[in-house]
Amino acid sequence: MENRKALFFDIDGTLFSDGQECA
Repeated sequence: MENRKALFFDIDGTLFSDGQECA
């Protein structure tokens, strides 16, 4: 598995980085 240092998008389109919510 790769590191979690990737950007993920929530269903609402909220940007998540390292599991933290970036409004």
